[in-house]
Amino acid sequence: MEGHWESSKNVLTKVKPGSIILFHNAAIHTPEALPGITENLQKQGYELVPILQLIYKDNYTMDVAGKQHSNTATSSGALSSAKPVNFNDTLLPD
Repeated sequence: MEGHWESSKNVLTKVKPGSIILFHNAAIHTPEALPGITENLQKQGYELVPILQLIYKDNYTMDVAGKQHSNTATSSGALSSAKPVNFNDTLLPD
């Protein structure tokens, strides 16, 4: 029982606005820790959303570090210099 409290404390003390929290399906304490974590975060005003809601799809590219960049002109008139990642390309070697 103590393990799930440690998992909860670990998440709740480190979370901040914009955090992405990853829970592994096979983790031992996730099933008992998750309800308390989500309830506590919601009481603190956090909104829990699926990761797909955080990824911009239109007029954005993503660089190799995972940072999203607008494909539209910036306020200075320059285009983003991000190197796009084509998600249709395979990441496996030939």
